[in-house]
Amino acid sequence: MTMRKKMTCEHLHGDFVSGYWLCGQCYAKLPARPHWLYMQTGTGLEGEPITPRQKVRVAEIVTAVGGLTLSAFIAAIARRLVVKSGGNFGMSDATDYAIDLLESLGEEFGSSGFDWTVEDAWAIVDDDMQDWEQGGEGN
Repeated sequence: MTMRKKMTCEHLHGDFVSGYWLCGQCYAKLPARPHWLYMQTGTGLEGEPITPRQKVRVAEIVTAVGGLTLSAFIAAIARRLVVKSGGNFGMSDATDYAIDLLESLGEEFGSSGFDWTVEDAWAIVDDDMQDWEQGGEGN
């Protein structure tokens, strides 16, 4: 994932992770959930025009087809990292590493490239750990 994509991403969906908003498209960490203002116009039930009013649209919490939210998927990766590392990761560091892993995949959360299940989360960790030195592995 390049910095250019992060700069052009509109952050339309994501989830709250560790107190910040994480974009489900580019995995940028944002201080707040993105929102956009727009003017609502149109007609009422009887066809009369309604008075235009300002409305707020917020970024959606992204959910994969199987039902996991982005934050639940990241938590599954982080828990697997803690267990497989034999406790060498704390949850905070494991969460940050999980986000790095997702970003390195280059896939938007919920895309058709994965099933986005807990088993997929574990497989991401297991694949990544094949590159690690064997000395620090747990179960």
